Amino acid sequence: MTLMGPKSPYSNAQLLELANILVEVHPRIAESHMAKGQVLWLNEDKTAAQSSLAVAVSMNPYQIDAWRMLMSLDMDKGEFDQAIAHGGSPTLCGQ
Repeated sequence: MTLMGPKSPYSNAQLLELANILVEVHPRIAESHMAKGQVLWLNEDKTAAQSSLAVAVSMNPYQIDAWRMLMSLDMDKGEFDQAIAHGGSPTLCGQ
C-alpha cells in the first residue's frame, strides 16, 4: 500500500500490474483484492474497483476500509440503492 503514495516511483500502469500479480499469487487474501481495488480506483476504473472491493469484503466482512471504499464508489457513481444494499448486507456488516 505504501507503493501508492504521492512519492511513488511507479506509474499507475505498473501499480496495476503489481496488484494483478498480488491477486494472482494470493487470490484468497482479502487485502490483495482491496489493494487491486484501490489501484483501479486511482486509474478511474470505478466499475472494476467496485468488483475487486466487493470480493475483498465478501472474503472478510471486517475489512472496514474496503467496505467504506465500496460504498463510496457506489455513491460516487450515483448507485444509491447499491450503497444501501452494501451497507445493510448482513455479510458486509458481520451479522
